[in-house]
Amino acid sequence: MKITKQIRVRFYYHSPDTMHNKEIYEKLASSIYLSWKALNTAYNEYIFQHINRQRRGDEYTDEEGRKFRNSGYIAIKDIDLPSNIRACISQTAFKRFKNDVKSGGVLSGRRTWSNFRYPSPMPFTKQGTEIKKNDEYFVKIPFLSQSHPFVLMVERNEQKLILDRIIDGTYKLNNPTLQWNKDRNKWYFNFSFSFEKNIDEDQLDEKIVVGVDLGISVPVACALNNDNYKRAFIGHRAEIDAFRSRIKSKRVQILRENKKIYGLRTGHGKSGKLKPIHKLENRISDFMNTYNHKLSRAIVNFAKDNHAGVINFEDLESLSDKKQQDYYLREWNIHDIITKTEYKASEEGIKVCKIKPQYTSQRCSKCGYIDPENRPKTPSQDKFLCQSCHYETHADFNAARNISLLTADSFFSIEK
Repeated sequence: MKITKQIRVRFYYHSPDTMHNKEIYEKLASSIYLSWKALNTAYNEYIFQHINRQRRGDEYTDEEGRKFRNSGYIAIKDIDLPSNIRACISQTAFKRFKNDVKSGGVLSGRRTWSNFRYPSPMPFTKQGTEIKKNDEYFVKIPFLSQSHPFVLMVERNEQKLILDRIIDGTYKLNNPTLQWNKDRNKWYFNFSFSFEKNIDEDQLDEKIVVGVDLGISVPVACALNNDNYKRAFIGHRAEIDAFRSRIKSKRVQILRENKKIYGLRTGHGKSGKLKPIHKLENRISDFMNTYNHKLSRAIVNFAKDNHAGVINFEDLESLSDKKQQDYYLREWNIHDIITKTEYKASEEGIKVCKIKPQYTSQRCSKCGYIDPENRPKTPSQDKFLCQSCHYETHADFNAARNISLLTADSFFSIEK
């Protein structure tokens, strides 16, 4: 089975000539800006052409389909970037366009079109890209002619292992991207690589399903469809509560300092006010990203340990806003948890499905009785007590088990 992964490695450019250093970084910043402009231009071209064809009711022939796919590249032909980078950009924009159309709602107006935020990663071709190792790791990229290569700031042993395997050919290098963190003024390469992995599918059983409930009293609860007792509660309230408390205190501190410093001033100073806010947002984003990796890895490990071939998540798009606000992980990038679980599960040959979550929190997983009173109002909201069979258990575990009992096309309903 082919596995594709990506690592992000910080880099810097250094030469004895200070002016040359400055020119290289200016060229990098200019390329990032032009790439961002080209990504949005190509994407908009695909959207507008597709909408016009949909309105006319025209069908694509094979020849028209090829021309349509090439229209994004033609739309950005005058942007001052090498042709191979423009080709990578048009491919990236087309992939985003296909995903948006496939997910639905964009053409009907229920969802807004995608917008590549500045600064977006700039894709470029792997041809001519060289990664080498001496005392340090170096990389040369074809669209920047320089006498000195970029130096990779490799910090973790995992990164060293992956780069060594790319260099010796064990891993295949795919098209990389160049990324700039504007707030931190740091530069990164995102190296995408592929390798073959043997998966023992005999160890997995698609009849065994893990249900994942994004809980109200705990971050994540897991249960099995073939076991009434086995469960996993993933994540810790105390850890997340402590982080939220620190962020809240820091936000109040920033507001007080801004009021004290800028209260008597008008006009200039907006960037100064926003700088600590951007730093705070970066801290939140980093914490969520790391924590989501931990949650998704624990979910996949629970499935592997129990030989489950399927993981069921609730389909978040079918949930009301009120229901989503009930989750303990409210104001969290829950879609990111699902995405991270999907690619980790795919590496193990495990499928991830999204099911309709109606009544999963109100239904008794033992007798099937549905009643809002099954979940009594308590401060912790962790109690489930069936009003019919008097089955008592943890509320989030009960919901997770109900989720494990569903298929992608089924849902629970109240019997009349």
